[in-house]
Amino acid sequence: MNVKVAFTLFLTFLVISCDGLPRKEYERVTKLRETINKYEELKTFAQNDFDIAEQGYAEAEIIIKEENKDEAQRAKELLLTAETNYNLVFEKGLPPYAELLKKQTDDSMTNAQFIKANVMYNDEYNKANAAYDKAIALYNAETKDYKVLVDSLYIAKDAYTTLYNKTKEQFDRSDEALNRVKERLAELEAMIKELESLEQATN
Repeated sequence: MNVKVAFTLFLTFLVISCDGLPRKEYERVTKLRETINKYEELKTFAQNDFDIAEQGYAEAEIIIKEENKDEAQRAKELLLTAETNYNLVFEKGLPPYAELLKKQTDDSMTNAQFIKANVMYNDEYNKANAAYDKAIALYNAETKDYKVLVDSLYIAKDAYTTLYNKTKEQFDRSDEALNRVKERLAELEAMIKELESLEQATN
């Protein structure tokens, strides 16, 4: 490949790469948005800020996906506005959401204990407890990193909920099998009674 061809390819690459669209900003704000959407109830504590962010993000996303270079600067401004408002959702929503999530996690742990998940799945239950202990240590810390706290509570809650569902499924299967046995015994009992009635009638 000669120098002229190589230089031409390099210029072409630059044109493609530097199309003016705020792709890095889009990726950054998209990750921020995904984190908020992971915690479904978080946005409810700052709904107005979330709605403003969503509107800006949606408009910017259209510009980027359509590769509308004429609107590149507007897309960047929209993304920055969205980012500001997504961060406000975190700022306003994380403390009250942490309290809500703590209660939900405690409830999930109680449900798992009640259904005897610790007996059915002892190793997994101990891992869930370890995740819970870590979350509680963060919750009781004098200075709270709410993003880390919420993530830890979420992991613990998910672990207990999974254990509860697995254990309940096992019990449901056992109940179903027991009911089938009872139904079969009832059928056999009815058949025996019918045979006894026939025997008495023939005597």
